[in-house]
Amino acid sequence: MNYLNKCLWVFLLLLSSVYSEAQVQLSTDFDVKLGEPYKVVDARSKRYFSVGNNKTLSVKTDRETVYIQMYSYTKAGAKETLKTEYKKELQKGSQLIDIIQTKDKLHYIYEVYNRKNKNFEVYSREINQNKGTFASPKKIFTSKGK
Repeated sequence: MNYLNKCLWVFLLLLSSVYSEAQVQLSTDFDVKLGEPYKVVDARSKRYFSVGNNKTLSVKTDRETVYIQMYSYTKAGAKETLKTEYKKELQKGSQLIDIIQTKDKLHYIYEVYNRKNKNFEVYSREINQNKGTFASPKKIFTSKGK
């Protein structure tokens, strides 16, 4: 045998020993149980925030529609505890800028182009983290031009 064949056989021998060690038996002292499925809401923008112990709040925006969902987590898995849909709640042509989380508040910041005045208006709406509700919009500022 030439040198190349010897190297190939050694490589195959080493490879087979690695594969035989890779097949480790898993523990059987636990059970896997599936939780109840919940309907997935798809949107252009999806943001998730930790709000308290074992809770997550998701804010999903699709054009002028906003979905607010709350999930709680236990050892059994995730459970959707709240789902609120705000259809046509934002002005037509609204664009999400950001969602800002402070210590105990979420602020949904968005802009709207005012064609009549040819300016942008920037608004904020507070999201109640416990109830998953929107507060009334508050205009933050107006800017001229694009």
